[in-house]
Amino acid sequence: MKKFIYILSVIACTSLAAIEQPQEDLPRSPVLSTSAIIEVYKGTFFEGIVLVRHQEDPYSYFLPGSLVPYGDQVEDTLRSEARGELNLELKELSIFRIYSDPNRDPRCHVVDITYLTKVGAQPVAGVDVLDAKVFGIDHIPWTSLGLDHAQIIRDYLKGRSVLDPFKHAFKPPF
Repeated sequence: MKKFIYILSVIACTSLAAIEQPQEDLPRSPVLSTSAIIEVYKGTFFEGIVLVRHQEDPYSYFLPGSLVPYGDQVEDTLRSEARGELNLELKELSIFRIYSDPNRDPRCHVVDITYLTKVGAQPVAGVDVLDAKVFGIDHIPWTSLGLDHAQIIRDYLKGRSVLDPFKHAFKPPF
């Protein structure tokens, strides 16, 4: 079943790249995606980060996110996904990092813009999501993380232990 899902996602990724570049004389470009490290707080207490399991891959957890449709702004895509997948409103977004390793996604070359944000509400699984959970730092399911999301979370944790990543970015929305 996983192999079948993988083949479908390769076809989808290839089709998306072809749609975005209909002229043959244009060079091939990576597909753009966006994801978010969503920190959940109850008052001033940090509870953890949001991870989701999708219907297409029920065995892996991912940071919330999506491919960015042609013509959409990256931030709008991420906010729309958070509303639809998690029933969360993302107010302020701070770019965390850009991940562009051509091998980070087995479907095709996908460049991901990862954002950092805070919320004061719990996620509720919505469209195309089997499960949306808040994981405390000590309970992240490392062996079940999909794509390169373990690396993204490791990078986030390195920065979090050095300084408050929001001190320089923005004030919490609550």
